[in-house]
Amino acid sequence: LSSLERLTAKNNKLKTIPDSIGNLSSKLEIINFGNNLLSSLPDCIGNLSSLKIINCSSNHLKFIPDSIGELKELQKLYLNNNKLIEITESICSIKSLERIHINNNKLTDIPLESMSNLSNLVSLTSHNNEFPNLINIKINQFKKTLPDY
Repeated sequence: LSSLERLTAKNNKLKTIPDSIGNLSSKLEIINFGNNLLSSLPDCIGNLSSLKIINCSSNHLKFIPDSIGELKELQKLYLNNNKLIEITESICSIKSLERIHINNNKLTDIPLESMSNLSNLVSLTSHNNEFPNLINIKINQFKKTLPDY
């Protein structure tokens, strides 16, 4: 497994991911655990330093570990259709993040002010959550704006 670049284990009814995932290839760029029964991700996920894409949509995640902030090459984070009640502020240190999709969760807040430091962020989707007030995301909070069409 020393050359593994992509790990896909979607649609398998997985309930846990073993801690040994943190020992996988330093070349691993994509993990897809979508549509399983995961309630958490192991802290050692932060050891996968080459990860560019994480898809853990359609699970039962309530939290994501703070160690995700160690993934300095992460570009896309898909966490739609979970049970997230909180987003760790550590994701705001991942300057390479381009897309964060957190639709259909149980979030009541997201760290918008800290996210304004994500200069490569072009897509943040967060509809169908439990925000107590309508959140107006001001495009000028982000340093990189979308082109006019």
